[in-house]
Amino acid sequence: MRIDVHFTPLGVTAAEVSGRGAVVIDALRAGTTVITALANGARAVIPAATPEEAVRVASNLERDGVLLAGERKSLKIEGFALGNSPREMTPEVVGGKTIVLATTNGTPALVAVQGADPVLVGAPANFKALVARARAVLDERGDLVIVCSGRERHFALEDAYTAGRLVRAVKTGIRKLELNDAAVRRCQVA
Repeated sequence: MRIDVHFTPLGVTAAEVSGRGAVVIDALRAGTTVITALANGARAVIPAATPEEAVRVASNLERDGVLLAGERKSLKIEGFALGNSPREMTPEVVGGKTIVLATTNGTPALVAVQGADPVLVGAPANFKALVARARAVLDERGDLVIVCSGRERHFALEDAYTAGRLVRAVKTGIRKLELNDAAVRRCQVA
């Protein structure tokens, strides 16, 4: 069994995630926004790396059931229905809708792990459920990659800390487990 941690999505390749289970961690915003939207009845949340990509993706979907959401540098994208706040993802607004989301940090990380199966979204808001699901994926696949969203393409302490807590929780009781350097370091600190 193996767990790899990446502190940012930079350098994560399709070959590295293909066929592996993946967790994308955005501890402060996008992760909680995605989790809240789904918990409040959104049909799906589709990540887009850029606002332009979000508009392209949305234009290929049925118009009535799609909402554009996102931010750039914490500001709602002009012309989008929603920003990147969990508070906006109410059942009345997102219930039954497909959300196409473009954020500064979280959605580029989600796009970077395309080809992984499954892809889990992690944040403190769903940590207990995330641990259970990530452990099940590791038991089933024997392989897990954790990608931190970071902040504007750089290391973000809150994401790395959450990754370390996740590694520590998931590895409990596993005797033979390989960890990359980042997983070892974060696990020792968390």
